[in-house]
Formats: sequence, structure tokens, C-alpha cells
Amino acid sequence: MSVGAFTIALPAMAKDMNLTAQPQSMYSLTNGCFLFLAGSIADHIGNRNMNIFGCFFAGVFVFAAGLSQTGLQLTAFRGLQGIGAAMCLPTAFSIISKTIPMGRKRNIAFACLGLGQPLGWFLGLLVGGICEGSKPGWRLAIHTTAALTILLGFINIWSLPNDRRIESSSWSSFYRSVDWIGLTISSTCFGTLSYVFAAISGDLKAIEHPANIVLLCLAALLIPMFTFWMNLQEKHGRPALVPNSMWRNKAFTCMCLMVVLIWATLQCMRLVLSLFFQSIQHFSALNAAALLLPNVIAGIALNLLTGFLACRVSSYYLVLAANVFGIVSPLLLCVINPAWNYWLCSFWAVLLSPVSAGVVFTIANLVITDAFPKETQALAGAMSNTAQQLGGAFGLALAGVVAARGSQGGQNGSQDALWLGYRAVFYMCFGAMVVACLLGAVALRGAGVVGTSNEEKRPMTAKQDGDL
Repeated sequence: MSVGAFTIALPAMAKDMNLTAQPQSMYSLTNGCFLFLAGSIADHIGNRNMNIFGCFFAGVFVFAAGLSQTGLQLTAFRGLQGIGAAMCLPTAFSIISKTIPMGRKRNIAFACLGLGQPLGWFLGLLVGGICEGSKPGWRLAIHTTAALTILLGFINIWSLPNDRRIESSSWSSFYRSVDWIGLTISSTCFGTLSYVFAAISGDLKAIEHPANIVLLCLAALLIPMFTFWMNLQEKHGRPALVPNSMWRNKAFTCMCLMVVLIWATLQCMRLVLSLFFQSIQHFSALNAAALLLPNVIAGIALNLLTGFLACRVSSYYLVLAANVFGIVSPLLLCVINPAWNYWLCSFWAVLLSPVSAGVVFTIANLVITDAFPKETQALAGAMSNTAQQLGGAFGLALAGVVAARGSQGGQNGSQDALWLGYRAVFYMCFGAMVVACLLGAVALRGAGVVGTSNEEKRPMTAKQDGDL
């Protein structure tokens, strides 16, 4: 919900505090850096306590963000909120996979987890739009979001099952069972990449700064270092964060790559559509939120429908059909005339934009939970969410660069220049969806159903059929 509130409040925040791109990217940076750590700890101390603490932690710093007076303060509080969310996301994934047996009920549960994202995003947009006309403005929307987050923490105290696994006497075994070096390498790599992405999204020339060059080189070294370390750990039978053998599972690798591409597209589409309605078509924040309502309805419906169909229809056809519809949405926005009526083109683009994410999110979660051992399901949830955060960070950074380059075709600061930049981002999203569609069409060919308790009907993630 906070993402939607911050998205709709972006123009007002920029006016009040002269924001750069960093506050908007800091949430993704810290969230991605701490997902694996939070997942690893939750697998050993239990999901309940981690989730509850994360809700309160995030709620406190969302509230603090609403009190920010400078861009630096907002950046810091958004980053701390990302840490709190990192405690909640993988634990929610693990609670579902550990408490609900494999089958249609689990599929629907993962679908509900997926639909929570578009629903929360829209509620944030709606609250932000309603609060815009009040005296506190966007700050009231942020404080409302904080109150609901803290309320969720209290609800979780009552509703979540007690799953504490470790006593104080067994902390030594916990330290030995976690791949701390792998965690450090992966978190450092994600953090450096996210920081550089955020820097260049505001100004492409930032890539020439010595610090950013050093960070890019560091990330380039850490990627093969992580692969080498995973191989070494697996070879000697020691705990490995994400064993290299997992990537030989064709379905697992394909779904992770598609999640990165589709999530990058979804985040860019949501942000730029909101800006398009407000800055180009001059709708108020509340009206812009109302125009984005079809996006939420379609996202909720597709998640639920996928939950029902995943164990009956081949995942290959589900993913392929969803990706084809996902291509249409940015294509419509590439050819749209800003003067056109909303129902002629914008409506269909908004309606179709979450189709691919709604289907792929649910199926990817089912594939990833099947690839990880039962005792490390929070780590599996961290893997799923890290792919999303990586896609979001990369997509938004690239969108900033593309929009800046595209706007150079118009008069500096003019509405025409803004529109040229936005349209360039829509073309980028179209290209990303084409790649995702081709990837799924080729790599998932022959894949069967997922999420069924009948092992013989699950060839998609079975190693004998899914290895590369």
C-alpha cells in the first residue's frame, strides 16, 4: 500500500522537497539487500515472530517518512521501511507453503498473496488521491498507511500460527547452518547494483563518476564470485544460499528471468501511467487513481483465476497466453494520442497491463517453492521477492534513463518533451515483454501443470524432465 501512496504523491513530494530519484529507489535497494538474510533467519527462528516484528518496524518508519522535511530524511526512512518489508515478504511466502498442503488450496493462497500487491497498490493510490485535497496533503496518506501497517502487526499477533523452531541452546547450530558468506556476497552485489541504478536514473552522466564506476566493477566481480562460492559449498556438502544445481532446472531459471522482466515492466507501467494521467492529461491525483482501477480489478481476477487453473491447465499455455496479452498493453501506449478519449486506448492498456504479472507471479511462486527444500521455504520466498525487487530496481533505473533521452526530442521542460520521454519508456516496456514472451515460449515448451499433489502430474519442476 505504501508503494501506491508514494507513487501518487510523487509530484507533490517533488514540489515540496525537490526530490531526486534516490528516495524512490531506496526502498527497493534495502528491501532486496535484506530479503535473503531475513529469509534465512526466519527459517530457523520461525516465521511468526519475524513477520510481526517486520510489520511494526515498517509501520514506524512509514510514519516517520510522513514527517520528513528533506529529501535526505525521506530517503533514510524509505530505506528502513524496506528492511521491515524484507522481514514480511519471505515469511508470508513460507507461512503459506508450510501450513497449506500442496494442491488447489495452496495455489489459491499464493494467488491471494499475489493479488495483495495490486490491491494494496491501488488502496495506496486511492488514499493518496483522497488526501491530496486535505491540508496535510500527501503526509496524511503516508500516516494512514503507517497506521494500517501497525494495525496489521497487531492482527498478526492474534492470527499467525506459532512456529518457533529454535531455542537459545541451539543458536550455535543456526550459525553453522546459514551460508553467511553467500549472504554477504549476494546482498552486497544487489546493493551496489541498486545504488548505481538509482543514481543513473536521475542523471545518466552519473555513470561517469568514479564511485559509480568502482561499484559497477565490484558488482561485476561479485557475480562470478557468488557462483564460485555456491559451487564450492555444494561440492563440499555445506549450506549454499542458492545452489548452482537449481539453475539447471529449466522451469526455475526461466520463471526467475521472466519475473525480473515482467516486474520491471509492471513497475514502469504503473509509475509512468500515473504520471501520464497527471502530468500530460492533467487529471487530479484522485481521478488518476480512479482511472487505474481496471488495473487492480484485472490483477485480482487474474491471480485468482490462475490459482484455480494452475493444477488443471498446462503452465506453458497459461504463461504464453498471459505474456501475449502483456505485450498488447505497452504497445497501445506506444501509439496512443494524449488527446484521445480514455476509453479508446488508455482503458485497454490499463486493463491488460497486470495480466502477465498476475499469471506469472502465482506460477513462479509454485515453481520456486517446489525447487527449495521444505525447511527453507522462507529462503524460497526471499528468492521470489529478490527477483521482483531486482526487476523493479533495474526497470525504474532504465526507465529514468530512457525517459531522459526520449525527452531530448522536445523543448526542455515542455509537456511535449515529457510525453516523448514517457512514450520512450512504453517502447522499452514493449521490448521487455516481447523478450519475456519469447523466453517462456521457448524455455517452457512441454511444461505441464504445477501446484498439484499428484507427483506424476508435475513434470514442470521434476529434475528428470526440467534439467537443462
